[in-house]
Amino acid sequence: MARIWIRRLEFDLRTTGSREYVFSPQFTQLEHVNEEQRSGILEGMEYSLCQERTPRNTDVALSFNAGARGSFMFRSMNKNGRSRYSMDYVGNPVSKEEYARKMEGSGILVEGMLHKGRTWEQFVQMSPVRLGHHLSSFNPPNFQEFVTQVDLYFTEAYRVLKHNSARLVRIGRHQVGVVLSDQAGNEIQPNDVSGAPLAIASFSLICAIQKALGRRNVVVDNIHSMYGNDADTREMMSRVVELCALQNLQIIATSEPTNLYHREIHVIQI
Repeated sequence: MARIWIRRLEFDLRTTGSREYVFSPQFTQLEHVNEEQRSGILEGMEYSLCQERTPRNTDVALSFNAGARGSFMFRSMNKNGRSRYSMDYVGNPVSKEEYARKMEGSGILVEGMLHKGRTWEQFVQMSPVRLGHHLSSFNPPNFQEFVTQVDLYFTEAYRVLKHNSARLVRIGRHQVGVVLSDQAGNEIQPNDVSGAPLAIASFSLICAIQKALGRRNVVVDNIHSMYGNDADTREMMSRVVELCALQNLQIIATSEPTNLYHREIHVIQI
């Protein structure tokens, strides 16, 4: 049984110490900043520390962005795996309380980023600010349309996950990706899994959701080797190229690894 963890796009979870990635609303990396620079960029941001680490194999709520022209968005910045903040769609800081009021005003329950111990059914029924794959064509003119379309997105994601006997999981605190289980249900460690099953499972899920929604554009970031093994990364890159061809996808941009753990791949459906 495949276990699928759909990582969020906004921020690289593999930050260490005081080094963080800062992104624009369009998910463009602005710069890699240190602690001194960060205070100027994020002045006025309100942080909320999540003191507890997420248990292994716990369902995790991730961020979903309405697009640069959406009403507003929720962003999360990882600092040692714990910090988060809220922003409106033009990057102005807002408190999480203000964000929650906006969401609840649209009939959406907001209970934070991590939802521990929840079933997928409960997970789907909550806030739409979730899955980590940003649909580049997703630019609703108003927030109610945003809510409606994301509800469809989650419904289809749930159907695909159930059909493939998969579940949304988090592997440790920083490791992300697709992990396989043996017949006894024991997890196969990421460094024992080649890039092929990672890429196949991820692209299969993405393509199924895209097809169900009738969308033509998709951007997928951060396909990488969990443990930064160069051979695994090359294998995964090779398999992604093959899968793109099979799914009629074209790679339009790739970035060089920012470290041993990270490589971004951007694809767009023809």
